[in-house]
Amino acid sequence: MIESKIIKAILNNDHHEAYEAWLLNEEKCRELISKSRLKNNFLRLLSLNNKFQNNGLHEFLEREQLRHELKTNFAIEFSEALERAKVNHVIIKGPAISSIYYDNQCDRKFSDTDILISLHDQNRFYKFLNDNCLNHKNNIKFIKRIGYTRTALEVIDTGEHVIDFHHRILSKFHKSACNLTDDILCNVHNSNGIRHTSHELNLAVIIYHACVHNSYKLDPYYLVDFDRVNNYSKLDKNKMPEILDKYNLYKHYQYCSDLIKKIRSDTLNKKDSKKLFSKFQYIKPNSIKSQLYQIIDPTPYMNMKADKRNFTYFDFLRTKFKNLTKKLR
Repeated sequence: MIESKIIKAILNNDHHEAYEAWLLNEEKCRELISKSRLKNNFLRLLSLNNKFQNNGLHEFLEREQLRHELKTNFAIEFSEALERAKVNHVIIKGPAISSIYYDNQCDRKFSDTDILISLHDQNRFYKFLNDNCLNHKNNIKFIKRIGYTRTALEVIDTGEHVIDFHHRILSKFHKSACNLTDDILCNVHNSNGIRHTSHELNLAVIIYHACVHNSYKLDPYYLVDFDRVNNYSKLDKNKMPEILDKYNLYKHYQYCSDLIKKIRSDTLNKKDSKKLFSKFQYIKPNSIKSQLYQIIDPTPYMNMKADKRNFTYFDFLRTKFKNLTKKLR
């Protein structure tokens, strides 16, 4: 049950509970948090206990805090540049969630900056990329093809930071048109320099990304995200039923809510506790559809993945086969 004890300590922001979990099974705690986005959060709680005053933990957290601030400042400055270029956009997921809903922003790790842009501004967007010498794949020309199955339009590596530009939130396998994207871009706010959507829609994005898009097979950080946003003082609870119903997310909201209640009340059974950090890989129905679509229409995929000019259809199939075998291992 060590898994649920770790999550409980983080949900409750309780350093005593974190230390109790550590004492119960230090080796397992190390193993579980080592590759989790909850690592900084759990370690910060441990650092509040006297036993961890002189073991280098504080220095590690200070370095992590600096890295986080650099990533967040980059996201803010990049967003400001997009705004000057008159590209309608919002920052989604990691940078927005950590900056708005976490008291200690570094608790919520994120790897890249996710930005949702409006396709109505696609010409200004690509002009912005070209003017700033940001290499891209010009994926806009493939966006209506059957083989283009990603929600990401362009993924750009600046050398120090990676930016994921999304053109929609919902996979086209779930909806032909993404009303969630339209609603997000019509509800733009600014908090501490972060250009984001409403708190209610941020919660909808978390639920969709974790429960529908990834079928709950995510690091349990999504439960902490859910809890932080769901209990945020400025979240309008009266708006949530309509939003959950509109995007068919109510059962997923209820699942997350019930799971968190069980974790907090220590009533989660051992089997479900172990699943919290499960890395079990499997092929989802939509993944199979995506693979088939890309085999039928490989051009968009080849454009995104090719690292060499002469990337043949045979090379493409070989890459697909390798990816498929990795998922089946």
